[in-house]
Amino acid sequence: MSPSADEREPSPVTRLVPRLLGRLIFRSATVHANRIVGPGLRLITLQGPQLRGLRWQPGDKLQIRVAPGLMTTRAFTPTGWDERGGRTQLLVHSLSWGPGSVWARKVDHGDRVDFIGPRRSLDLAALDPADTVLVGDETSVALAASWRPALCVLEVINGHSAQEMLEALALDAVAVERRDGGLHLDDMVAAMLEQAGPQTRFVLTGRERTIGSLLQSLRRAGVAPRRILAKSFWSEQRTGMD
Repeated sequence: MSPSADEREPSPVTRLVPRLLGRLIFRSATVHANRIVGPGLRLITLQGPQLRGLRWQPGDKLQIRVAPGLMTTRAFTPTGWDERGGRTQLLVHSLSWGPGSVWARKVDHGDRVDFIGPRRSLDLAALDPADTVLVGDETSVALAASWRPALCVLEVINGHSAQEMLEALALDAVAVERRDGGLHLDDMVAAMLEQAGPQTRFVLTGRERTIGSLLQSLRRAGVAPRRILAKSFWSEQRTGMD
């Protein structure tokens, strides 16, 4: 009995099409190192000739193909870019079981990485980092390390370990440990406003739900909307966010 159309192996041409499309869409690099730098945080170094000559600035991201499939990608924030040498580093939060975190835990020295970008995710060109408070969580550390704002206020799983890591990165930061029911959010708002001047800008990143709560608190505190820039990196209700 011959196999049905659904049971037949894909033809060589069918298998070849995604590869050809991938080569048209993606550039590639090689993993030079993948090391743990904090609880659930990995510093992944990529290198290769296709990283050379690409323009990058803080706030830009790379789309990395993290699993088989033409467009199974996740966005990661480089901490810096060696345009001439063809090297960049990604500081990746890898505690979840999503495809991006799984990729970060498994990828190893010598592995090929397909990527798109860099491309704009947050437009920080009009902001002075010396008078900006960056707010977020572990997924915001890479942005903080590359942009160096005046202050970072981050909600984290382990406050002590996170504070040690932030100090090692020479960041002026306050790590606020998450508590059930959002009981830590008032502490975050207090830290955000403590050193803020009348023109200080606030860049809110990280978890979508937290950003929504902090936006309400800032507005109640009289902070004008023009002083706030918000960009959610992840949500419990959505996957594959930029």
